Amino acid sequence: MTTSEASAAAAEDPAPSAPLAPPGERGPVRWLRAVGRAFEPVRRAPVTVFVVVALWAVGAFTGSLGGGPPEALLNDVGVGVPALADGRWWTPLTSLLWCSGIGNYVGSTLLLLLLGSAAEQRMGSTRTGVVLFIGQVLGSLLGTGVVELGSLAGEDWLDGLARDLTATPGIAACAVGAFLSFRLSALWRRRLQLTLIVFPLMLALYVGHLQNVLVLFGTVVGLGLGALAHRETHRLRMPHASHSEGRVLVALVVAASAIGPLVATLYKDSLGPFNVLDLYVSGGPSAQEIADACVSAGTECARVRAEDHFYGSPAMLMGIAIPLLLLVLAEGLRRGLRLSWRITVAAQLLWLGLMAYLLSDIASHADRYVLEGSEQAD
Repeated sequence: MTTSEASAAAAEDPAPSAPLAPPGERGPVRWLRAVGRAFEPVRRAPVTVFVVVALWAVGAFTGSLGGGPPEALLNDVGVGVPALADGRWWTPLTSLLWCSGIGNYVGSTLLLLLLGSAAEQRMGSTRTGVVLFIGQVLGSLLGTGVVELGSLAGEDWLDGLARDLTATPGIAACAVGAFLSFRLSALWRRRLQLTLIVFPLMLALYVGHLQNVLVLFGTVVGLGLGALAHRETHRLRMPHASHSEGRVLVALVVAASAIGPLVATLYKDSLGPFNVLDLYVSGGPSAQEIADACVSAGTECARVRAEDHFYGSPAMLMGIAIPLLLLVLAEGLRRGLRLSWRITVAAQLLWLGLMAYLLSDIASHADRYVLEGSEQAD
């Protein structure tokens, strides 16, 4: 066959098109396969899977999934100053197998699957398991020690935490993540370390529960262990961040400064030092609380009505609007938008001005704003 004849045959009989995807690869099956590929690292992380399965199995068996372990059980397995003071030395480790509620169960599970499976891929299961358990124990002990020192120093917030008990595997998860960061490139090391420091710090300062403080110190322990284990590898100075990387890091900090106040709205009893004015939705009295307090006229009725007026004020709406705005601006900062930078600075100044106004208004109108814990004579 000549060249011209071959060309003519090819024109008459074009090459067959690529075969269509088999019916089994379309629709939901394709999405299920994609999800399976996303969870492929988890299937190769036996320690992480074991901890997650044990966490949910123990929670279900003890009836702790909904609202955390019962009070009697928490006294035996929860970690805190009272537990260690009474000689319950096992609580820093047993606190790994319970959570304070369903939200913490979900959040801790996601942290474990994300950080634990990644650590097992890079560090191996044995080392990951060792860091996980050591991080849980040392993070609990260090955080509890700081709470006790703050209580002895007369700090009101930490004095309240010194009477609490808690349980969460988030301490171990953050310790593993911080340790893992030293095995990453300089780019991702900065991002992961900043995330594991700033976000738990904001939750501790705004929500202020004992578990938030212990999770923060779990990160501190993980960073310390990682620095010791990799001191030879990282003896050389870390290179400076590029301009674009600097934008990402600033965006993370701005996002964290917004997440703290927003998460605080989910908690009825947020008590962190940055939440001292209760400037969030969760703090307002319910209609039933107002009715109960105002059965008879008196100081308590006036206090509850003033509190309700405060939470329904425009200042309250501003307190929520600014964190939401900061989340949007954080994305603009990540992209390098100059307008986002200007609006972020203006929003932060507006937030500081709002707080200064509230402080001055409370100081000058004590009869309108009665802070929690204050007392008035009848």
